[in-house]
Amino acid sequence: MVLSFIFLFLAFGLQTALYILEGWHQTWWMFWTWIVFPFAFYWGLFAIYCFFIIVINALMNNKAPKKPSKVAQFFVTNTVFIVLLFMRVRLHVKGMGKLPKKGVRFMVVHNHVSMFDEFVLIHALRHHEMLYVSKEGNFKLPGGGNWIRKAGYISLVQGDLKSGTEAVNQGAKAINSGKYSVCVAPEGTRNKEFPNPQLLPFHYGTFNMAKQANNCPIVVISLQNTYGVAKRWPLKSTHIYLDVVGVIDGEEVASSSTQDIAEHARSLILRRFEEKQARFYHLDGKKPEKAK
Repeated sequence: MVLSFIFLFLAFGLQTALYILEGWHQTWWMFWTWIVFPFAFYWGLFAIYCFFIIVINALMNNKAPKKPSKVAQFFVTNTVFIVLLFMRVRLHVKGMGKLPKKGVRFMVVHNHVSMFDEFVLIHALRHHEMLYVSKEGNFKLPGGGNWIRKAGYISLVQGDLKSGTEAVNQGAKAINSGKYSVCVAPEGTRNKEFPNPQLLPFHYGTFNMAKQANNCPIVVISLQNTYGVAKRWPLKSTHIYLDVVGVIDGEEVASSSTQDIAEHARSLILRRFEEKQARFYHLDGKKPEKAK
């Protein structure tokens, strides 16, 4: 958000300079430039910024850092915010008061239907020192792959058991350090068949992260309508709903099997889908299945 305010300040600064230097202030009808030009300057500045981000990304080495870079995290978080603005996302967040108290690290699990899931989570959880488990392909993206690697995000090769185990171990280590919480999608991949089914089965092994992390709490989040962003842009805005639907406390994590924890988390998300089904955008004539 800081970068967005800087771009906004510069955009109005450029408009003010033009307004005075070009003598537009002497003609009342040139007031229309205050509506059009700052908007154009803002996105022009963002385009220039993106160019430099891509160049720097290309110059970075692709080695994982010894510790997450605060600078990289700053640029990732702020870039995500502006991208959400550009894609006309209207984010509605509820239940943040359920999160563990400050200083307590936790694991976040959520449903996964779109590349924009991670964008929304990064913005909504920006004050919680989060690391994200992301597929290896994202670390090869020319625009930001090295940025998220330097930010400490955890790579996962989908379908590779060894990679999955390493990601779980890395996540548990980060949580146990007391410095970071970790976010992961236990479906393991995007649900390309949404809304039939609404959720893919959760991988039980994912929840070993919480058990290894001294039985840390698990925050369960449901996301709705992230799949609609690419379909609706640029003509329509997209209302996205992020709900913290429950927190599985450390005691339950310690006393339950990973299968039971996974089913509990999954049922919380399905229940929210059933309760708030009206939030879904109509999707190819398909009606979301009801939670069982």
